[in-house]
Parts: sequence; C-alpha cells; structure tokens
Amino acid sequence: MKAADQRIRTAIAHALSRQGVDARNLSVDVLDGAVSVRGSVPSNEQRARVAPAVGAVVQGGKTAQIAVQVIPQTPH
Repeated sequence: MKAADQRIRTAIAHALSRQGVDARNLSVDVLDGAVSVRGSVPSNEQRARVAPAVGAVVQGGKTAQIAVQVIPQTPH
C-alpha cells in the first residue's frame, strides 16, 4: 500500500472513531486514493455516520464506495 493510501486509511479510521462508529466489522481499502468501505455496524445511527466521516477525508475528486449494512448486536 502506498504511503498516501495508508494515511487516508488511518484518517478514515480516526474519523469513524470520532463519529462514534463501531468499526470492528468494517474493512477500509484504499487504492490510489479511491476508498472502499464494506461491512456492518450495529445500528442505523452508526450507519448514517459512516458516509460523512469518509467524506470528510476523501476530497479532491477521489471516489468512495460505501457498502455498510446494519446487523444489530445480540446481547451475550
């Protein structure tokens, strides 16, 4: 992975965390600045926070594909 792509990936992870998104079940891939986020989060509220968090990092005409579904956590 290019250093620039790694910086974007790290920035997205921090942005998701700041937005309160449980990203344990998300995968973030970056290739030449184009971002792909896939996986699941435990609530609709968190799902709604993913795109703004990614969008705050991805700028300058780069693309972001987001495929995140809601899978509620079951209590143990």
